Amino acid sequence: MTKSASLFLLAPQMYGSWGGVQTYMRRLREILCSYANLHESNCLSISLVDESEQAELHARPVRQSFRCCSGSKFAFVRESLVAAWANRGGFAVVGHLGLAPIALLLRQAGLIRGYMLILHGMEAWERVSWLKREAAFHADAIVATTQFTGREFARSNDLPQDRLRVIALALEDNEAEPVKPAKSSGDFVLLAVSRLSTPDQYKGIDTVIRAVGLLRRDALPVTLRIVGSGDDQLRLRRIAHELGVEDRVEFLGSVEQHGLAKQYAECDVFTLPSSKEGFGIVFLEAMRHGKPCIGARHGGIPEVIGDGVDGYLVDYGDAVQVAARVRELWKHPEQTEAMGLAARRKIAGRYCFHRMQNEWFHLLDEALAQHFPARAAARISKSCAE
Repeated sequence: MTKSASLFLLAPQMYGSWGGVQTYMRRLREILCSYANLHESNCLSISLVDESEQAELHARPVRQSFRCCSGSKFAFVRESLVAAWANRGGFAVVGHLGLAPIALLLRQAGLIRGYMLILHGMEAWERVSWLKREAAFHADAIVATTQFTGREFARSNDLPQDRLRVIALALEDNEAEPVKPAKSSGDFVLLAVSRLSTPDQYKGIDTVIRAVGLLRRDALPVTLRIVGSGDDQLRLRRIAHELGVEDRVEFLGSVEQHGLAKQYAECDVFTLPSSKEGFGIVFLEAMRHGKPCIGARHGGIPEVIGDGVDGYLVDYGDAVQVAARVRELWKHPEQTEAMGLAARRKIAGRYCFHRMQNEWFHLLDEALAQHFPARAAARISKSCAE
């Protein structure tokens, strides 16, 4: 890459939320800025939806700039065109399938030399519009957070599998340190973290509540704590009431990060039997705290949870299976502890930031060598000299 070349990150959102997509964008922004700094280049991040003040708090003193478009797609396109024109000949990383046509436009206009595309989950599991398929076809590389998402996208949109790479989301290295559990009650505590909105009913929170109802019949001292808010909470409360377990289901609402860490530390098992999870950063957060996870064997979840190793997989909507797995862990605390330790080891070995960064650095080296031969030659010469 020459000194005049720039890296562009076109992101849907980075701050103001702790979801998986937003977390991936924050990690990627740091990776791209570090990469650009190493190669004496620039990095420009353009976010469709963001809080600029929060973004500035996370800014790093390197060659980078940040632009927020406050949810306006028109402003996003305009800012992308202006930035690409001012830094002609750069390379873009597109943080979401919905933004891919903008990168295609920039490339066809000769404002960037190439781009990569990132796939996260449900948005990529079906056949997409012609324009998005065209943008994916012309991408230098397509990065999926799980094998499942990459495979479904390729199959549904007639793309060869060899175009795809998998680079999973990661926790910050300092976040991956083992956290000592800090139980505050004698109950066997289940934890679920999710948006509680009507469109997110696929998360399976109602299934976990029904499982608590089954366990209550066996007189197991189980408590379910639910972190999150939304318009589906009334329905979930009604289910708990009808099952007679409203005293065993605690709705904690939205919780800030420090309070959420406390909930992870105090629970015994994390449960989210979702049917459409592209990855599930909440599983990583629970595993970091040494907690076995119960998830559905759908979407990308089986790539995160090792069934019988650091958690269990169940069929979506099957409260009987969820209850059976919780009952087994309650009866065998040594098994719960062993699974928790396995979960911590997985985080330290597979989902730490330096691994994600190294994988992205390697992929960027490969892609940019095609567009900036002088940079590739310089790297080879340096390697030979060493």
